[in-house]
Amino acid sequence: MDFGYLINLFKDALLKPEKLWSQESAKNFTLQELLKFPVTPTIVMVAAISSILILIFGYKVPFAPVAVHSSLSDVIIGFIGTVVMFLVTVTLFGWLSAYSASLFGGKNDFIRGVLMIFLVSIPSLIGRAVSPLPYIGTIVSVGLGIYTLILLYKAPCFFLDLPEENRTKNFILFLIIAFVVSIVLGVTLGSLFQPTLPTISTAS
Repeated sequence: MDFGYLINLFKDALLKPEKLWSQESAKNFTLQELLKFPVTPTIVMVAAISSILILIFGYKVPFAPVAVHSSLSDVIIGFIGTVVMFLVTVTLFGWLSAYSASLFGGKNDFIRGVLMIFLVSIPSLIGRAVSPLPYIGTIVSVGLGIYTLILLYKAPCFFLDLPEENRTKNFILFLIIAFVVSIVLGVTLGSLFQPTLPTISTAS
């Protein structure tokens, strides 16, 4: 795992997203190459950081003074589930984003769609990793999630040659499709990695 590359990937995804898009899209990945590196190492690193912070701080329930503590086995299950779910989601959403763009004059390019979804998701992945941190974790996670949505609105014009006048319609359609698909994935594949009911204690 090239940690230097991943750190630069995270930094550019936050500070210089369009520069990162140009650099990564120029590499002409195959799907197998893309999933092998950088997608899998990125989500493994994020899931590992999140798991460590969960073991230390527990889950923080938004707007409630409680900490939800899970066992080591549940955290391991959550780690595996995070990696598997993201790989499935980034691949499926990549295909859906390319298909959605093609309906509004863009290219139906599956691999570029997967690359796009992966790169715009990095800020929200960082937010997920730090979300267990007390006090600031939830705020940072929500903020980076909103930032990902902003990038998702812009990115199809770059990756899939979507005409700018159609990006709002494409964005709305993709969000609707993604919402429905996320629910289906959550109640099917997600249920396989559902941990046991954790204990709840007063947060420090």
